Amino acid sequence: MAEGISGSGAAGIWREGKKIVTRSETPFPDRCVKCNAPTNGAKLRRTLYWYHPGYYFLLLLMCVLSFIGLLIFVIVSMVVRKKAVLHIGLCDAHRKERTLGIIICTAGILGGFVLFGLAVAMQSGWMAAVGGASLLFGIIWGIVKARTITATKIDNELVWISGAGPAFLNELPER
Repeated sequence: MAEGISGSGAAGIWREGKKIVTRSETPFPDRCVKCNAPTNGAKLRRTLYWYHPGYYFLLLLMCVLSFIGLLIFVIVSMVVRKKAVLHIGLCDAHRKERTLGIIICTAGILGGFVLFGLAVAMQSGWMAAVGGASLLFGIIWGIVKARTITATKIDNELVWISGAGPAFLNELPER
């Protein structure tokens, strides 16, 4: 019980199916949210934002209208977004995996921009295509490998989180 989640470290955290439910700033137990291994006190601060899905329709509409519409959307979304701050545990292996994901993502994105610049300077279509592929690869790699948890909903009191591993979820009480 000293290393398990069942103790006092899980107060205020429970699960609903495959999602964690908690309040912002509730301390997470010293267990990895991916594999449930001990984290020895190491925490990763995650600031999560959530928008009602209807705002994505507004984004599409604003992008179609104009650049000014996009600016209006950005301002509106900054005002209406919900925010939660969580301090989650990640074991050494998952922390290294996340760091490698961030490095590869950054290299792919920067490489894409460099190749685009070279493609313009050299008027090379194939180099522009490779740059686009590199940029797309970097973005997708970052989304898949560098992400730890995601807010699926935030209201005035609670945060619903996806992305935790089954071993971590199984230690949480179901509500």
